[in-house]
Amino acid sequence: TYNLGSKPGYAASLLKINGHVIESYSGYYDIKPILAEIQASDDKKIRVEVTFEVQDYNIIAKSGVKNVKDKDGNTAKTARYMDEITFEVEERDGYTIESVVVKGNTTNDILTKKDDKYSFKMPSEHVELVANYEYIAKTIEYQVEVDGVAVSDADACAGNCLGTRRGGVERQCA
Repeated sequence: TYNLGSKPGYAASLLKINGHVIESYSGYYDIKPILAEIQASDDKKIRVEVTFEVQDYNIIAKSGVKNVKDKDGNTAKTARYMDEITFEVEERDGYTIESVVVKGNTTNDILTKKDDKYSFKMPSEHVELVANYEYIAKTIEYQVEVDGVAVSDADACAGNCLGTRRGGVERQCA
């Protein structure tokens, strides 16, 4: 049983030995059935033909990723090894972009960013494009009234008010 290795981006699609097509089982080829014929033959030469095909790999854009394009500006759902792929990440109100990741089995540090576009060279595997967001905590400032006069939160406490009840909010500063 043999596995016909290939360069990244290619896969063996057909194997022939002495003109006989050898079936593939999950990328492996069993040559045992043809060996007896070769050994019985007067011609001990073995002719091996291998046909390789260029592979297309899937690009899955997860939530937040948009405008996935190839180098020609066409929408890209698949790409070939080393194709240049660009995409954008949606801005979300109340969130910052924490990270943008190209997920695959062997993808590490292949992503670059220029302006608002991300780009990478397609690895020889299927990938997912993922945008991770982080919530932006907001400080909410409000005003309270002390004896009918609007004051800031700090002013109210500096005056050592012991309790004001306006609009259902109770304050106790000491």
